[in-house]
Amino acid sequence: FAMDPDGTLHVTPPGGRTRTTRPDRIAEVDMSTPSHLQSLTDLLGPTPKRYRSPTPAERAARRATAAERARLAADIEAELDAAARIRAEQNAGPARDGTATGGPGADDASDDRAAVDEDPPPF
Repeated sequence: FAMDPDGTLHVTPPGGRTRTTRPDRIAEVDMSTPSHLQSLTDLLGPTPKRYRSPTPAERAARRATAAERARLAADIEAELDAAARIRAEQNAGPARDGTATGGPGADDASDDRAAVDEDPPPF
């Protein structure tokens, strides 16, 4: 494939003859002027967004958004780890009456796990 500045398209298939095509609408555009992109846009319409390359500003915004999401995820993970550690420390500590939770001598009313184990739900 080759295209001349005036819009003439030259197509040579392997082992075939060269075909020359000169589209009417593109031939009107002067490809040598700096405003040829605007002329093509006027004639053919804008490029669909899915085919556009992101601008440097859009790339920077995407990187900043990704970094913010990663930072937020790390903060949430740290808070969950701290809460799990605090919960584990609270469960491992002695009960209010000085006996271990669920151990010998513990009050059955203060131990919810014993009540759940003794009477499982009917379903």
